[in-house]
Amino acid sequence: MIKNINIDGIVDSVKFRINFVDKNYRNKVADDIIDFIRSTKLVHIKTDEKASNEFCQVQKLRSSNTTIASITTSTFCTTHDFQNINNYYIAIAFQGLVRYQKNLDYRSELLLKYITAYLNTNKIPFIITQFDISTDIECPLENLVAVCVNRKSRKKYHYLGKYDENGAIIQKNEGTYEVERFESKEKRNNVMKLAYLYDKRRKEIMMANYNIGYEVSRLEIKLQSRFFLQKEVSVRTFIEELKDYKLFYFKDMTEKDEFIRRYNKANS
Repeated sequence: MIKNINIDGIVDSVKFRINFVDKNYRNKVADDIIDFIRSTKLVHIKTDEKASNEFCQVQKLRSSNTTIASITTSTFCTTHDFQNINNYYIAIAFQGLVRYQKNLDYRSELLLKYITAYLNTNKIPFIITQFDISTDIECPLENLVAVCVNRKSRKKYHYLGKYDENGAIIQKNEGTYEVERFESKEKRNNVMKLAYLYDKRRKEIMMANYNIGYEVSRLEIKLQSRFFLQKEVSVRTFIEELKDYKLFYFKDMTEKDEFIRRYNKANS
């Protein structure tokens, strides 16, 4: 029997950007933010030497030997009336807010609240440029199928299953299944949102050498920068984006295979 699972979202990653027209003022605000973070004693701050140069500085915010956030100060160029204009910015990215490591998750959430409160209290305007909504299911990945049910755009989507009609492997990464299909990285980076279904337990073992201890599968929807240029930022908006996808649970693998066969046939 097919079970349709209701999706409740959790925030897994978020990125803020603060824009400036003056480089020196940008640097002062960045120094003040870093000083504030140090005062919380939640994380250690370390410069990412490989990612930093004279135009871009990246500070990693680490706890328990894990990067839970980063602060980037950099520049981008725009053209106005045939003149190139330098725009300065600070990007604050919170990565992996829910890892199932109790102390780390607590510090990540608290850091996000502290920095958000600091920006609001000091009336520093910021915009959201990335927002990852996830839902976690305590069951093996093989029991789940995720599909997009609201195809308004011209995006292409993967067939379901492991192999296409020609016997080629559909997905590139074992344990991670992309809903949308893109021919190039450039096209992937220029869409409003992406959806992934993956083995969260396996990912934490591979990335952090940490075993959650039980099966957890995650459906993750990444809202990209382009999304925030066209949509309002609100809880209602985010919930509406979740409704574009359905996550199905199958106890019987024969029923799952039949569902995949019928789905692929209907969308061929």
